[in-house]
Amino acid sequence: SAIGNYAFLGATGITHIENQSRIPQVINNTTFAGVTRSNVTVAVPIGTTQAYRNAGWTGFNIIEEGWKTAPEVGGISLIGYVGNLSGNLVIPSTLYGESVVSIGPAAFANENQLLQVSLPSRIENIGDRAFENCTNLTSVSAMDNLEHIRDSSMYSLKTVQFYDIINM
Repeated sequence: SAIGNYAFLGATGITHIENQSRIPQVINNTTFAGVTRSNVTVAVPIGTTQAYRNAGWTGFNIIEEGWKTAPEVGGISLIGYVGNLSGNLVIPSTLYGESVVSIGPAAFANENQLLQVSLPSRIENIGDRAFENCTNLTSVSAMDNLEHIRDSSMYSLKTVQFYDIINM
């Protein structure tokens, strides 16, 4: 896919673009006409910087952030996140065309800025130490298919509320 000519003409207030597509949209030198590209940070999925540059995303400050994943039976496991996590985290139900079915060991350990986590209904397993030392985390919700909360998954939490746990 592509973003057309002059699509962001004069959008001089742009400072950050979040692009979650692993296949970048093609742009040209007029797509961001009037925008100083060096003043704009573009967050792209891990491992895609060169693909973005090849698609015309030159001159921007490109940073890689996003979900770190591993193959899992029935889908993928989230094993971490590159970037800043804070506040209310909503775990997506699918990433890169795959169902998210588990949270891997220590995936979000020591993320002290997390306050609440919403899990998709397909999550079946929360790995060892997944939310260890997330001292400000107070709630984990929407765990319809959860079968296992592994050892020390929630270690050092001050208080946590679970919602919609059905298959425990």
